[in-house]
Amino acid sequence: MTSEFKRIGIIFNAAKPDALQTAEKAAAWLNFHGVETVIGEAVTPASKIVMPVTTQFAPIPEVVAQSDLLLVLGGDGTILGVSRIPGAEDVPILAVNLGNVGFLTGVTREELEPALERVMSGAFETSQRMMLEYTVHDEETLVAHGFALNDIVAKENDHLISLDLYIDDDFAISVRGDGMIVSTPTGSTAYSLAMNGPIVHPRCETIMLTPIAPFSMATRPLLVPAQCEVKLVVASESPSGVLRSDGQEQYPLTQGCEIRTWRASKTIKLVRPYHRNFFGVLRAKLHLGSIPTG
Repeated sequence: MTSEFKRIGIIFNAAKPDALQTAEKAAAWLNFHGVETVIGEAVTPASKIVMPVTTQFAPIPEVVAQSDLLLVLGGDGTILGVSRIPGAEDVPILAVNLGNVGFLTGVTREELEPALERVMSGAFETSQRMMLEYTVHDEETLVAHGFALNDIVAKENDHLISLDLYIDDDFAISVRGDGMIVSTPTGSTAYSLAMNGPIVHPRCETIMLTPIAPFSMATRPLLVPAQCEVKLVVASESPSGVLRSDGQEQYPLTQGCEIRTWRASKTIKLVRPYHRNFFGVLRAKLHLGSIPTG
C-alpha cells in the first residue's frame, strides 16, 4: 500500500473511554502496513488515569512538527485544542469521534481501520476550515493573543456587560447583555447555535456575531464579510468579565479592554475518507427539520 503519508502522529484524549487502546490499535495497524507512527502525550489527562510506562509518548508539539498526517482521537474539543498548536495548520487532520456530537470528527470508532485504509490509498476529501486570530489590549498592554477554530466569547459571569461593537473601526452597535460570541462558520453549530445564531455552511467566508441573552430584543445576530476586522470594547464595569477562546483558554476583561478579531491567515485541513453531506450531518446530529409526530 503506497501513500503520501509516511509518518502519522496520533493524538488522543485520555479522558475518553478506551482512547489509549484505540491509539495503540491504530498504531499497530499502520505499522503493519509500513507507516511510521508516533503517539503524543495525552490531551486532557484525567487525574485518575495512569498512563502505562510501556508506551513511549512524545510531546504534542513534536508530534505535530514531525508528522505528515495527524490522527486525532476524541471529540470536537480535542480537535479545537489541536488546531491551536503551532504548525497544526500545515498538517492534515483525520479525526475519529470518541465523544458525543462530533461535528468536526468525520469517522466513528467502528470505521477506524476502513477509514485508515481509504486514506492510505488516497480515497479521501479535504475540508479547509477558517480560523480567527485575536488580541486583547488593556490600554496599551497586550493581555492576550491567540487563535480560535470555533469562536471567541466576551462575557460577564455575574453581571450584565456592555460592549461597543466596531466593524473595520466603524461603530456598529452597543450590546448590553451577558456577552457576545464572535465565531467562524465552523463555530456556528457550537455556542452560537445555542444562542439562536444562524447555522452557516463551513465553506462560507464570514464572521458571525451572536449576542448572548441581550437586554434588548432589537439586538440581533449579525454576519459580516470574513475580510472585516471586528472590535469589541468593554464599555461597562466588568468585575468578573472574561474572554474565552474555543471554551478552553480564558483571559480576564476589565472596563476599557479592547478585543480585536480577524480572519487568521492559517486554516485547518480536515481529512474526510467518507463523503458527509453537511445537511445530512445536521439532520443526524441536531434533527434539523424534524417534524414532531403524535
